[in-house]
Amino acid sequence: MVVMVSASDPPIVDVVVVIEDTALGSTSMADLKTHYLLPTLEHFNGGPVSELEFASLNCSSSFSVVSFHASDCLPAPPAKIMGPFTSIRKVLTVLDRLEFSGGQGETHSSGQEGLASALQVLKQVEQRRGADIATSKHIFYICNSAIYDMPVLDNTLYHGRTLDDLAMDIRDKNICVSVVAPRKLPALFKLYEKCGGDLKSAKEKNYAKDPRHLVLLRGYGLQERPVTPKPQAPVPSVSPAPLPSLPMSQFPGQARATTPGQLPSQSPENIQLHMARQQQQQQQQQQQQVVRQPLPAHARSGDPYRQSDSPLYPSHGVSHPYSGTPPSAQIADPYRRGSAPGEQELLPPPAHSGQQLVRLTQSPAISDYSTSRPASPAYTPIINSDYRLPHLAAYPICWSGTLGLKNDMANVRMHYVSGNRDLARASLPSPGATLKIVQRMRLEDSQLDGVARKMETKSEHCMLLALPNGSEHEEIELQSRILRSNFITYLQLKSAAGIVNVSNEDNQPAYIVHVFPSCDFANENLARIAPNLLHRVADIEHLVIVIATVFDVNR
Repeated sequence: MVVMVSASDPPIVDVVVVIEDTALGSTSMADLKTHYLLPTLEHFNGGPVSELEFASLNCSSSFSVVSFHASDCLPAPPAKIMGPFTSIRKVLTVLDRLEFSGGQGETHSSGQEGLASALQVLKQVEQRRGADIATSKHIFYICNSAIYDMPVLDNTLYHGRTLDDLAMDIRDKNICVSVVAPRKLPALFKLYEKCGGDLKSAKEKNYAKDPRHLVLLRGYGLQERPVTPKPQAPVPSVSPAPLPSLPMSQFPGQARATTPGQLPSQSPENIQLHMARQQQQQQQQQQQQVVRQPLPAHARSGDPYRQSDSPLYPSHGVSHPYSGTPPSAQIADPYRRGSAPGEQELLPPPAHSGQQLVRLTQSPAISDYSTSRPASPAYTPIINSDYRLPHLAAYPICWSGTLGLKNDMANVRMHYVSGNRDLARASLPSPGATLKIVQRMRLEDSQLDGVARKMETKSEHCMLLALPNGSEHEEIELQSRILRSNFITYLQLKSAAGIVNVSNEDNQPAYIVHVFPSCDFANENLARIAPNLLHRVADIEHLVIVIATVFDVNR
């Protein structure tokens, strides 16, 4: 691929490849590396891939790789820095070792952690090289999903920074951000524009080898492809005008002579025959496009324009068995069919007979209605008001209210799973009140061992399952998104469980309410105690609640 080189670029560049290391990020990755990433590295390297590696960063360009994941990677860090290197051969070797797995099919990933790590790498390289050396800084961002709407949590240097803060820092440091993706996401267009890119001019340049790819480059260019021309308006066809009749000269052995320069197919006879065929085709099309007016009610089936007396079943080539009565008086019965040849009339079985209705014969003109309800205009499907939530009759609801974390609130209902149910009545607030998470507990073995010991005694623990709650399916869907983004993802990124300390009447610590996101500890205990329940709520946003006593209640 031909690369457009700018003579004003500094001779030393610092390039950071930020790439999404999830199963979704692997989409078309081979094409993205071949068509865009490799030519970019060769451009900044000043030549093709070589085994040569320079000795110092003071006099050579640097190349780094930052891979980022989704929230399912926890407790592992969401972003990983590899480099810096002075040879693009090592960069390609690192990229080949990426697994591109995980993500749980989510539509978002931790891109803010990847960008924060890229800024950290560029800052470290600048400190090692010295600020007096002029360099050009580039971030090559490759992904296939949008970025989580949450601040940076894992990077200590940029902890608490939002995506807008990172974009402002990128613009202030004059870092060129290029975005490449296998599909065109609106969030990636906004990211390119936030980081200082001119979106209007970038759209005018077509670098994509595939029209589905998104290629927004800044600070350099690749070989452009011609923009697909817009389709032109169709030219109206003009039928040839009939030629005037010419005097005929009869010669032996010749039916008709043609004028000089006229082909035999353009003779007056052929033109008139062609026009006659066109008129005949137009008449046939007009006859086919005749709109039949609706017949009045109670019309007889003998009308030639009526194919069927019933609005539910098509015509079978014979008159309706109730042609003597108006169609409006004929009640649609799922057990009765038209008297088509080769089909017998079916009668409903007697009540409480246990006999299953079986179709004896099947007419080729009638669809099988044994598995679906007839398409009646008065039939309206029943919408399940419990949006995506299974019926958990074996796990009764013991509390419903609001779960709070910082400034976020989510309506939940808690199902009893196992343990001492009296602990839930004693530790949880009144129904409809707010249960506020005020502390966190690290998901470490030293912390989890104490909870596991409490769960060995039935009287000293109570396990609950928290699910989103609402009166309508739209509200449940909204609470599911809040629970996922503000509670589950937050706790997973922190690799922690929420803690609520509950005191007794004497204001002494009595109970600890542990709020676990989806993690190994919660999944293993839920699979051990209620494996069927874990299977049913695996695809639903949920939290595992473990209430434990502070002291032994038997003492």
